[in-house]
This record gives sequence, structure tokens and C-alpha cells, in this order.
Amino acid sequence: MSFQPLPLLTLGSLISLIILILLGNWQWTRFAEKSSKFTEQRVENEVRDIAVVVESPTGGEAIQIYGLIDGDSVWRRYVPGRINGIGEPVLVLYDATIGTDRIPLGIFGLGTIRNEGLSNVFVRENRRGIFTPRNDPTKNIWYSFDGSNMISRYGYAVSDQVRVVESKMVKVRRVTEPEVSTLVKNPYYGNDRVDDLPRERHLGYAITWWGMSIVLIVIYLVFHYQQGRLKLNR
Repeated sequence: MSFQPLPLLTLGSLISLIILILLGNWQWTRFAEKSSKFTEQRVENEVRDIAVVVESPTGGEAIQIYGLIDGDSVWRRYVPGRINGIGEPVLVLYDATIGTDRIPLGIFGLGTIRNEGLSNVFVRENRRGIFTPRNDPTKNIWYSFDGSNMISRYGYAVSDQVRVVESKMVKVRRVTEPEVSTLVKNPYYGNDRVDDLPRERHLGYAITWWGMSIVLIVIYLVFHYQQGRLKLNR
């Protein structure tokens, strides 16, 4: 066998191959990390059958936060209230709607929200990823949690220690059928999430990057073979 590689093409291909393999390894690491935490999600304070009395001095609509549940794009809807009608105001998860369009939800008339099963009450950190879009409070569009600005929309004093009430299960509705809801596991139940991407997506991305590296090697060898620079002697 004789092989005469093109220098510039070989260098570019080698750099691209290394990048593709590293990207695949990175996605596999994220998949492994999320898999190990899938059944051991950390929670700070579990409360059973918690009730939140919805209230707001100024009324308004529910907070809409973009997220992912089971791979679907959703808008999680949070409303203000007080646990058992007393104490500091909290933001409680009401439900989530699937789709790019948001469904407005008025505060008045919601009464008391009593989540099914366990609920987790904690102070959610204000974390915004590098690629996460910026919030637009004027349009009630939120991509990352911002408790201070969210609670102030309802006439409450600004606070850095705004607690959220997350139910272990959440009702998910589709924009096309808002009256129909499905009860699914809430991935935002704990406060230790790094990102919202399901673990299965990381596995798919890893296979994609590794697959592209294999295709790059094949194209590289075929090109040299067609140019007569790669000869397989009998």
C-alpha cells in the first residue's frame, strides 16, 4: 500500500477529527453525569400535601418561564401566594403548556393550589447559561429564574430570597387542547439542575459527533484514493 497525503488537507482533517471526538466525548460525559443523578435528585425540603393560597396585591398574569420537559418545549406557569395563607410570598408552579406560544393565565380566581404528592420548597438560584436568551419582563417572557424581579411584578417588596414551590408531578397542557392535561414528572423539582436538556439528547448528540468523525475519515480516504494518492497493492 502506498499513501501520499496532502499536507494542508491532512492537517485540517486532523484538527476537525479531534474537535468532533472531543465534542462527542463531552456529550457522553454529560449523559453519564445526568444518568447517575437521574434517580438521586437532591432536594432541600420536602413537604407533603402543601397548600398555597394564591394572592397578589396588584393582580396580573402568571409568570411564564421557558423550559424543557421530556424533550418538549414548554412554558412553566408560576403564580404568587403564601403557604397556608401565611408567611413570606412564594412562587408556586401551577402547570406547564407545550408549544412556542404562551397561554395567559390570570391570577384572580385561582384560589388555593394543592399539589398532588410531595412538593419541594427552596430558594432557586438565579442562573443563566451562556446561550440562554435574556429575559423580557415587559412581555412576561422569562428564560431564566429571576425571583426578585418576578415577585416585584405582583406588588411585593424585592427580595433575593424568593422561595419557589415545585411539585414532584406537574400538569402539562398542549396549546391546541388547553383543557386537556397530562401529569408528568417535574424535572425542576430540585435546585441542582445544570441545564434543562434531557439526558437522552446528550446521548444522541454524542453519537452524532462520533458518527461525523467516522464520515470524515471515510471521505478523507476516498478522496485520496480517487486522486491516486492512496493505492492498495495486491
